[in-house]
Amino acid sequence: MMKKWFYYPMVAAFILLTSFNIAFADYSKEFDQCIDTSGAYSPAVVKCMNEELSKRDKLLNTAYKQYMARIQDFRKEDLRKTQRLWIQYRDAKCDMFYHSESGSGGLEDLHDCLITETIQRTKELNEGW
Repeated sequence: MMKKWFYYPMVAAFILLTSFNIAFADYSKEFDQCIDTSGAYSPAVVKCMNEELSKRDKLLNTAYKQYMARIQDFRKEDLRKTQRLWIQYRDAKCDMFYHSESGSGGLEDLHDCLITETIQRTKELNEGW
């Protein structure tokens, strides 16, 4: 019989790893190729992440404009406010991953957070919230 003290951490680890893979699966094929050729060299990885973030920002802007075009006029200002607040939230949330003491891994974590949050927000806008 498997002891409970062993079972619960295993379930938690499975959930964590599964959710990480799901989030990473949304990255573009170009990102995967860039990472494959980076040699895990941190500046090259960050360059790949910057390119992916730029691509994701463009997709987010497109989704925002399309959503804005679909909603009623009286809701447009609310959407503008919501989007501005979301950007502040995303940036504040992700900034906690990087500061002067976190090293280069913190910069990668910052970019991963920005990309993941941007992908999620784009999905929300594309799905009509």
